[in-house]
Order: sequence, then C-alpha cells, then structure tokens
Amino acid sequence: MCDITQHCYHDGIVTRLNAYCFQGVFPEEESDATGLAAFCIYFQFEKVPDIFNHLPDVTDAAILSFEVMPCQQGYDVKLCILAEEFHAIIFQCTNLHCELYRYMGMSYRNIYDEIDFSDMLCYLTDEFYQDEEQISVADDLIILHKEYCYQKYDDKGRLIAANNFGKYQVLKNGREIYSFLNDDDQVSLRNPLVLHSNGRRYLAFHVGLYGISYLDPDSGQVYHYVPEGYTHDVRSSHGESFIITEIYYDKNSDLIAYGGCYWAAPSEIFVGDFRNPLHYNPHLIRIHELLDPEWEKIDDIDFVRWDADALIVNCDGKEVSLSVSLLRKALKKEA
Repeated sequence: MCDITQHCYHDGIVTRLNAYCFQGVFPEEESDATGLAAFCIYFQFEKVPDIFNHLPDVTDAAILSFEVMPCQQGYDVKLCILAEEFHAIIFQCTNLHCELYRYMGMSYRNIYDEIDFSDMLCYLTDEFYQDEEQISVADDLIILHKEYCYQKYDDKGRLIAANNFGKYQVLKNGREIYSFLNDDDQVSLRNPLVLHSNGRRYLAFHVGLYGISYLDPDSGQVYHYVPEGYTHDVRSSHGESFIITEIYYDKNSDLIAYGGCYWAAPSEIFVGDFRNPLHYNPHLIRIHELLDPEWEKIDDIDFVRWDADALIVNCDGKEVSLSVSLLRKALKKEA
C-alpha cells in the first residue's frame, strides 16, 4: 500500500488503463527524486465496475490526481485524467497490487557482480541432491555437474515451489581448473566449446537462467555476463531476457548465433558480435524482427548452418538465408 500512496503521480502520463491495470509514466519530479520511471497497478474485483465498460481510449492522457483509500470492501480509488476531455474515474476494488519500474524496455547492464550465490549454498547438501553427470566437451576437457533441488509443498502435499541449483567443476586432463555455481539450473548448453578465429578456445556456461559466461580453459581467464533484462519490479534483481541453449560460432565473420527461447517457446535465433570473447558486446539482434517484425508469418526459427557469407535458418520448415553484411548492419544499428 505504501508503494502506491507515497509517490507523486500528478503530471505523469497514462500508458494503459482498463479494468485490470493502471499503467503509466511518473512525472519528471518523481523520477528525479526516486529514480523510478514507471508503474503498473493491478486491480481485483468481485465484479468489474460499469465505468470501465464505457471508458474511451485514454492512452497518453495526463494524470491530474490519483488517490487510494482503504475501505470496508477493499479500496476506494479515484483517478482524474485529462485526455481530449476531463475524466474522473471513481470505483472500488477488493484488492490491488503495485509494481514500480526503474526503466522501460531492455537493459544490457551487467549485473553479475550483484548476484549473491551464498544464498544457495545451504541447498548443496545430500538432503537436496538429485543427480550428477559427466560432460565431455573436448579430449582434454570434462565438466562434472551435480544437480540439487529444493521443493516446497503446501499442507495438502501439493508442490508449490521448486528451485534447481547446479554445482560445476571443469577438469582439464583430469585436474580441476575452474568451478562455478548456477542459481537457476534449468537448461543445458548445446555446443558449449567455441573454437575462435584468434586460435584460442572458449567454454560457454550458465551461472543462472539468463546471460552467458565464457572460460578460456588454457589461460584460466573468464568473463561473466548477466543482463539486467527487461522491465521488472524494483523488488526483483533482474527481469527476463533471452535464454540461450545453443551456440553456433562462425570463424569467417566472428559472429555468433545463439539458439534458445523466451520461456520454452517459440524457438528463436539471436546473433551477436564475438570478436572479443572475454568482453563481448552484449547487444544482440533478434532474427525474428528482421524476417517478420509484425509477428504474423513465422513462429519458430532454428539454426541450420553458417555459409561462407550468410546465416541459414529454418523458419517453420523453410530455409532462409541472411547475409553477413545484413547482420552486421543490424548489429551496428542495435548497438
């Protein structure tokens, strides 16, 4: 409740308003004072108030005032806005929930150094042990993976929460050269070893669900990258971003194609610049946005191969070629 009433909304802008949510941008004064950019307030009703059935499109309307007061039925809400004309929207809801955002869109800021892996250490015990495997990635490189899982049940024995954790050791010629933890151990990587045009090799791995890290197993150098991700509530450490499950590097262009998804489906391909593996540019281009920006014709996009001067992908069963020059031009625009 305090998250809603302690902020100033006057002179803010409505970006969305319906019976389920009130979304908007904070006024500049509030953003300067708190660092907040936007908000979204979700409403719950036993029955949707009739006023929402007659509300016109008020996108980009100016917020004049926003008031919330507890009442016996839940909350009294009064919102005054100015679009082409003045609107006073007054109603009651049984409950509400507020999310506050520091930015909108995608943030590529690297938050790896802000991750606290100590919280998961208590689960790396026999009590939570699930399984282990040995993954061979080269004649001299092996990854030892132990999986742990914490599960929470309600009083009726139903599973209500589960967290997977991973403990990894990288062995070179039988000797451990590196170890790492994964605090959201849900996906495995296909083709994790990259043989680079600079003559070195790099082992890709996850320390969480998002981002990708690289280890040079011959020098011991490592680079971690976890993006801050898309818009998320300030009480969360990061938002969603592309989940990488496959890696396809092209020596001729120094471009790298990542296969994966946003939460299981559809399958996607993103492409990035990989000239500097231990400090790569995190900006990626989404192939779907190049081929079908309106999302009307294509569902799944999968990697097929790199040709001499092009990336070949499979779009719902049909092969499509994208030239390296086109990809570089799109990357330059994205960065």
